[in-house]
Amino acid sequence: MASTRSRRRFSATTGVLLVLCIMSFVMYIDRTNISTAALAIRRDLQLNNSQLGMVFSAFALTYALAMIPGGFIGDKLGARKMLAICGVLWGLGTLLTGLAGGFVSLMLARFVVGLGESPIVPASARALNAWMKPDQRGFAQGVTHACARLGNASTPIVLAALISASSWHMAFVVLGVVSLAWVVLWVWY
Repeated sequence: MASTRSRRRFSATTGVLLVLCIMSFVMYIDRTNISTAALAIRRDLQLNNSQLGMVFSAFALTYALAMIPGGFIGDKLGARKMLAICGVLWGLGTLLTGLAGGFVSLMLARFVVGLGESPIVPASARALNAWMKPDQRGFAQGVTHACARLGNASTPIVLAALISASSWHMAFVVLGVVSLAWVVLWVWY
């Protein structure tokens, strides 16, 4: 009886919601980590304020321009494939941010993060639409968005700890690996 009750509480629908919550949390850390590490990056790569602003804009501009086409492609591929592709892109972009050795490589890395994250909202909404009953969709959206905000709020703590333990480079490499691990979880589940 107890195992039946616990199985009922953790249904496939709950599992999908949990995996999407993890995605939202990790994605928002990878989205906002650059601002937390900005001083260390600026110092290390000898960037001026204008260059640093352009690095920030590389993500935002790509994100804005790619969201609608990304949503269209997500409709064609389906949420499962699209979220896996997005996860690989944003994870690699985060990893490449840690490997950046200068302004151009840092810009390109953030471009890849923006490209990977731009279709996430429409693709995850599509997944929730497929997996949730109509009367559960609002709650599910709220939970995933709350996890995203928790990721955002956790970024300074997580990144400061990683930078203190090693360097800003290694912090981004670790976070990129975590993002790629999420892709494995998503595809497996």
